[in-house]
Amino acid sequence: MKIRKEPEQIWKEYESGISYKSGIDLFANVKRNNNFYNDKQWIGVKAPDLSKPVFNILKPAVNYYVSMLVSDDIGVSIDKLDDVGDVETDRIESILSNEIEKVLEKTKMSYKTRQALKSCAIDGDACIYAYWDADYSEGEDWEGRIETEVIDNTNIIFGNERSSDVQSQPYIIIVQQRLTEEVKEEAEDNGLNAEEIVEDDSAEFYEMNDEDYTDTKYTTVLIKLWKEDGTVKAVKTTKNAVVKEEWSLDIGLYPLSWMSWESVKNSYHGVSPITGKIENQIFINKIYAMSMEYQKQFAFPKVLYDATKIAKYSNKVGEAIAVNGNPQEAIFANHVNSSMNQQAVQLVDSTIQKTKDSLGVFDAALGNVKPENTSAIVAVQRAASQPLDLQKLDYYQMVEDIVRIMVEYMSVYYGTREVKQTVTIPDAMTGEYVSGTVIAQFDFAELAGTQHKVKVEIGGSSYWSELTQVQTLDNLMDRQIIPNAILYLESIPDGYIKNKAKLIEEIKKFEAEQKQQQQMEQMQPQMPMEQPPMMM
Repeated sequence: MKIRKEPEQIWKEYESGISYKSGIDLFANVKRNNNFYNDKQWIGVKAPDLSKPVFNILKPAVNYYVSMLVSDDIGVSIDKLDDVGDVETDRIESILSNEIEKVLEKTKMSYKTRQALKSCAIDGDACIYAYWDADYSEGEDWEGRIETEVIDNTNIIFGNERSSDVQSQPYIIIVQQRLTEEVKEEAEDNGLNAEEIVEDDSAEFYEMNDEDYTDTKYTTVLIKLWKEDGTVKAVKTTKNAVVKEEWSLDIGLYPLSWMSWESVKNSYHGVSPITGKIENQIFINKIYAMSMEYQKQFAFPKVLYDATKIAKYSNKVGEAIAVNGNPQEAIFANHVNSSMNQQAVQLVDSTIQKTKDSLGVFDAALGNVKPENTSAIVAVQRAASQPLDLQKLDYYQMVEDIVRIMVEYMSVYYGTREVKQTVTIPDAMTGEYVSGTVIAQFDFAELAGTQHKVKVEIGGSSYWSELTQVQTLDNLMDRQIIPNAILYLESIPDGYIKNKAKLIEEIKKFEAEQKQQQQMEQMQPQMPMEQPPMMM
């Protein structure tokens, strides 16, 4: 497929992508879903005298989804495929695990994955973009780092609109709305003419507010990615100008991971779980609004009086009222209105309950039950979490894709640097080879192509938590499955026992002394037993 690289051609592809999104009502649905999630549920209703109550049943559902999916921090386990468990394999696996853990912490992936899942539940899709930030520096011996960013589904355009597979796309366009002056400065820094970079009005598609878009200080920047000879290439343009000329990312994977909440056939956009429940939310709000209006108008009795005798009635406490004629004949009467039909309120309650059930948000899962039967509550909570298992697997796949991209960036941009790694060295006392953790130089170019040979397991961090590992080792030691204290201490993760290396050394020294003493006792000839003296 021929890749178009000119600004005008890329802009046409961008407009084609916008037309597709508009055709499936993506912009309208995303805007509406966000408004309803954020309690803006009466926007556009022109009824100034009507109370506008909001009984939001969608926000608790979304919050419940996100909290269930990220109840534990993610844990990453990396194993090399097609390799035996030799020393070199263990070393590379330890380096990869340590460096991935550092990148996940520095890029605040736990926070960003929560934001991505929230966007996925509201908008229907989630996207995480990983890139190499060459301008970053912490005063270390190397510059640059891996950075990640959560991108809205409205700002991603796939070349093949019928497929959600990221790596098979002919091209991908990332849409950015940036200050015009900032874009001009970047173009000038890249040695390009910034005069053709002007404001545009395409940002109106991405506005989440209901006010008319009038600010024209922004320019739409398009980053187009495509694969050429097994390598990802990119170019950054506006409608009529180039911001950054074509460059190579030097990696073989598109630096994007994609997740849809509910997949749709022949479309890369998914469906949000709250899109189909908005009409239920509108019905609930309307019935409550009309019920409140009825109560304001008819909840209190009406006062009836004879206007021919009382010209003007006042309801102030203790105020005298003048009448014409006999005051005894100016009798007041109260008129009580008929009560409101309670079937409307009952229907609202039934709608709320059935909507929660259809969303998979049960009272037991939210803790809105009395703990009379603990086993029943736990059973209901587990049953409520089962419908999210598919989303959890998709979430793990999204994180796994990001980890593989990080490995690609490491092999290209990290170079040689000091890292923590597991090495096997001979013991000074016994001469036997033992494993230890050291800080040593490592050339990350050795990882080139490793992402094709790496098995990445994603799951709750408790699966690989060090505390769980320590507890398991304790149980193995108690049951005498671990034969000696040295193997137990060597298996304990670093940092849990102070002076662990010193303890192992002392135990080995003590065992060596004991063994030497036993050998000396065996080599020493046995002395003849003393005979009792003979009797004279």
